[in-house]
Amino acid sequence: METLTKALKDIYEQFSDRGVLSLYIWGSMTRSDYRPGISDIDVLAIVGPETSIDDEQAIKEIIKAEYPELKNFHINFLYLDELTSGEGRGYLTKILPPGYLLEDFEHWQHVCGKEFVPSDFTAAWSNDEVIRFCQARVLGELDILEEFIEKNEQHYTVKAALVLCHNLHQRMHGKHQYNIDKLLERSTEETKDILPALLFLRAEDYKPDAVREHASLIREFVIRSI
Repeated sequence: METLTKALKDIYEQFSDRGVLSLYIWGSMTRSDYRPGISDIDVLAIVGPETSIDDEQAIKEIIKAEYPELKNFHINFLYLDELTSGEGRGYLTKILPPGYLLEDFEHWQHVCGKEFVPSDFTAAWSNDEVIRFCQARVLGELDILEEFIEKNEQHYTVKAALVLCHNLHQRMHGKHQYNIDKLLERSTEETKDILPALLFLRAEDYKPDAVREHASLIREFVIRSI
């Protein structure tokens, strides 16, 4: 974590005059289910309107060259106006809408730059809105699963199904941070049968044939949850 913090502070010094406002660690790196060397290191940069999306790649190249020990490093820009209007325009928000991302804002880990508060942004989605988004996303991706497999992106579908399980759990257990290691112990009647299959796919590194074999089971689970 010390190396990552130093790297992000260096990045902030280099790019703050190009519109980078704040840097946050996001995802599994903030949780107990982080797997060193396997899990992604996910960073969110809140940036101003003048920031070029090309700087995302420039930052990745700097990290690769100057901090090679930071394996699986990813950074995504979130334009401040995306977070205040709810309208996505960057790469990440074309996949995950701002309201979806902000639902978990309290668990983002601030590193440097301005420390934002929830009232700085548009309203985060409710738990039910996230559930509906995940349901639609998983079903839509299953419809074109072979296209995802061809691009080696089938893991997105499984991960979205796992997030759906988490949000279904929040209906019963109240709001809590997403954590792979705790999904089974929080399982409900809706999720108890699908979770072992989804966790198996994760353990198998989302192998294409395994995902194909479980696709109908995942689809049935999602349809039942609607």
